[in-house]
Amino acid sequence: MSAYEGFWINRDQPAITGCVLTLSSLKSGFLLTFLALFVNATGQAFWRILCFILHQLRSTPGPHDGVYIQQQVILRNADLPLSAVWDLVIVMFSWRGRARRLYSRSMALVTIATVNLAVWKAAGIFSAKLAMSSDADILLQSPRCGLHAIKIDQARPDRQLIIKPIRLARDYAQQCYEDVPSAESICRTFVSKSLPWKSSPNASCPFARNLCIGGESAAFEMDTGMLDSHVHLGLNAPPKDRIFYRKNATCAPLDLTNYTEILNGSYPDHKTINFYLQDPSIRTPTVSYNISLYGTGDYYLTTVGPPSPLAIPGTNFTTPRTWTLRDALRRDDAVVSFLFLFQNSVYYPSAVDDPFFSAHFASQISPNITYYQWDHPITVLGCIEQHQICNPQSSPSNPNPSSNSTQEKGCTPLNSPDLIPSALTTQSTLLSLSKKQHYTAILTQSFASTISIPNTIYALGSSALRAQETLSSDLGNIALPSTQWHIESAHLFNITLAAFQYAFVDYVSPPAPFSPEDKVPPVPGDLYDLTCGIQKVRSSGEFVSFRAVGLVVVFGVGGLVIAVNFVLDDVVGYVRGWYGGRVQRYKRAMWAVDGKLQLLRLAYEGKRNGGVWEGVGDAVPVTGWGEVFDVEELSGDVDVDGDVHVHRDVDDGGGSRDGGGGGGGGGAQDQYLLGSWGETRRGV
Repeated sequence: MSAYEGFWINRDQPAITGCVLTLSSLKSGFLLTFLALFVNATGQAFWRILCFILHQLRSTPGPHDGVYIQQQVILRNADLPLSAVWDLVIVMFSWRGRARRLYSRSMALVTIATVNLAVWKAAGIFSAKLAMSSDADILLQSPRCGLHAIKIDQARPDRQLIIKPIRLARDYAQQCYEDVPSAESICRTFVSKSLPWKSSPNASCPFARNLCIGGESAAFEMDTGMLDSHVHLGLNAPPKDRIFYRKNATCAPLDLTNYTEILNGSYPDHKTINFYLQDPSIRTPTVSYNISLYGTGDYYLTTVGPPSPLAIPGTNFTTPRTWTLRDALRRDDAVVSFLFLFQNSVYYPSAVDDPFFSAHFASQISPNITYYQWDHPITVLGCIEQHQICNPQSSPSNPNPSSNSTQEKGCTPLNSPDLIPSALTTQSTLLSLSKKQHYTAILTQSFASTISIPNTIYALGSSALRAQETLSSDLGNIALPSTQWHIESAHLFNITLAAFQYAFVDYVSPPAPFSPEDKVPPVPGDLYDLTCGIQKVRSSGEFVSFRAVGLVVVFGVGGLVIAVNFVLDDVVGYVRGWYGGRVQRYKRAMWAVDGKLQLLRLAYEGKRNGGVWEGVGDAVPVTGWGEVFDVEELSGDVDVDGDVHVHRDVDDGGGSRDGGGGGGGGGAQDQYLLGSWGETRRGV
């Protein structure tokens, strides 16, 4: 299964918030790593901006003590908040007993640096949250998008093209439609874990009322209501391009005694049972079974129904069904099918009252053990299936999901899927489908035509029965309830719904391999664009999706912060140079002088042969060509206790001179590191 990699809009949300970036797991790993590094770089840039603001707010002309001066130097030169915290704490402990309000002045800066550090470290961690959960929606993409090609001259659809998908659907239905707790990972395939539906156990008999065992209101009806093509089927589209789809099925055990012929076989325990379900003018049996009254201990389930239509993209999508039933069984508005169950030598520990599995014939296996066997060699369950397509945009109110009416405004009649294409044409004015809606409706109809209860039995046989799971050897492990046929009907309905979900996925990304005869034909260009690039599924971990709006915010804000950090000093300095007064020029000068390279310049200028420096107001001061220094001369300021005394002399113009140990006219000398209690120096 391959997914589209790039930006796309998940129509679950508006265009801006629904924009998603999908990448492979490998590429997403690189992106997450880069995100973490980028957020870290943004945090460093923000810290430098914060340091600039704090430094400038604190820079005021007048006398200041050594703590203030060292804190200003730290703010000017600390590239990382962690190093700033460490330096500020060291300064605070070094000046104990030597400065006023030492702890309050220091802890304010330590707190700011610590909070900034914590916030940006947390931001780096939470940047991974821009990646959605591992089972987030992805958009399928495949160059083999299309329907399976089935030979027109085949009496039945190719077996392999039906069996495998139906078996997958059966397994999925058993685990995901019945909420098996251990199957959560398997159930994260489709955008909707299961298609919802409701049942009615007292529905009207779908055939002639005298045929339904239990009476006129003893049928079991299953109805999905209106399924949204986007929400339930995963066809990614805005509301104006969506359709509603509805499936209804009704089943009932039938008494077909009047249409049944039982003949003796070649052996006493063999019987031939013929069913005449078609028009009386047709004298050949619709279906005939040769059975042994002492068969194997297993269920045998078969079906008979109309030939499945052929689905071919780019055509009318269907071939006519030839199926002429007698009037009592005929339904022109539905797909009719019959399920025939032969229970062979299956025995039950107690009598079974279920009409489809009816077993009251007692067998005394031993004096204390009695088992029960079937009442009728073959029982029949009749089902009808109907479908409906609606345009949610063509009605003032959306169609009622629980309505059983056969026709509503903006909807095709609840009908056989064969009749939907003609209904889409004849009711085009009432439906008012857009081109995208029309293609979606045609695609939906093609799947509805091929996915049915008879095709399910054709592919699975008796393994489609939940009762099959109760068998142990030739004895039923448990007695079946009187509503077992409800359970079987619901299970078959679930399988068809799960197969319906698989059909949309397989259309975009057909399972492989296929034989040459099963080649997927290309679909027309406009149909491909409208139906092949819109199927959503849940990611299985091979792909990761990111919220594009989150990426834009992170890179946009982060890029802005980094850019501001690069130009803030120059822009503020330029503005102050033109419009600032004496205090503003002082702030600008102090930012330059407190830089580590300017402090180095000041250290050398206080010595003999300190050099002639230029750019004393710039970030990087320089000397003349080829000028060298005696680095060891600086060691003369280190006393036996390890304290280093570096003198700093700033005048109004930003220049400097040797300050010695005391004050001097036109300037002030500020001693770094430790001074006496309460000692201050003027900065101007």
